[in-house]
Amino acid sequence: MARKMKTMDGNHAAAHASYAYSDVAAIYPITPSSVMAEATDEWATQGRKNIFGQEVQVTEMQSEAGAAGAVHGSLAAGALTTTYTASQGLLLMIPNLYKIAGEQLPGVINVSARALASHALSIFGDHSDVYACRQTGCAMLCESSVQEVMDLTPVAHCSAIKGKVPFINFFDGFRTSHEIQKIETWDYEDLKELVDMDALKEFRDNCGEMWYVYTSRENRMERLRESRGYTQEKTESIMDSQAPEAGFREFSDAVIDNNGSVEDTRKQIRRLLKNKIRMQ
Repeated sequence: MARKMKTMDGNHAAAHASYAYSDVAAIYPITPSSVMAEATDEWATQGRKNIFGQEVQVTEMQSEAGAAGAVHGSLAAGALTTTYTASQGLLLMIPNLYKIAGEQLPGVINVSARALASHALSIFGDHSDVYACRQTGCAMLCESSVQEVMDLTPVAHCSAIKGKVPFINFFDGFRTSHEIQKIETWDYEDLKELVDMDALKEFRDNCGEMWYVYTSRENRMERLRESRGYTQEKTESIMDSQAPEAGFREFSDAVIDNNGSVEDTRKQIRRLLKNKIRMQ
């Protein structure tokens, strides 16, 4: 199990290990964690395979809250899912962290820790963002060097699967996330041997049905402009970054049309729930 030496920063070390264990990555960039999301997106675009022989499905959401919601939903559907964030972005994920922990879902949130903004925006490095999540029920694992990030990020992912608990895997923003060191890297074949496949199968078998809520591109863009005041260029950029509809339909047990009114959507959900209860 000879390990290759490579030069990289902490963000790339976390992304390298995280990519191996992820089916899905729901992302939204925030300094200093953006490099992890960018690297994951780049590798997926290049066709890089994880330990399961698949490309990671990367989806950029409209905020960190949306990314956390996507992580929760993806995990509930049986997909190993990760995200990358820092500072106020992590705070926006707290409501979903309670749900993910309470439902014993093995998600991993990779955090390059950064000071929270209070009276003014700050990019100083501290752990106030991570400490704000102590009460959520997530386990926490901390690294203090680039080599530790490479070695312990797999521990976070494998422990989450085995222990049925989400992990906040964190390290110092800038001080470690952007520090460049020559380190020993892990080959994906070696990382695959670390996974408890029985625990992974149990996780996947426990997932419920996947319902895909469909909205046309035109309606999504219009709703973004109305709710957030985005420009046409901004909304088109967000739409282009999202995964194609065909991929969602392929893995969905049911499709809900969200192009109409709220009441129309509710009726469809009630109908699906009734059918589900009837089948049981």
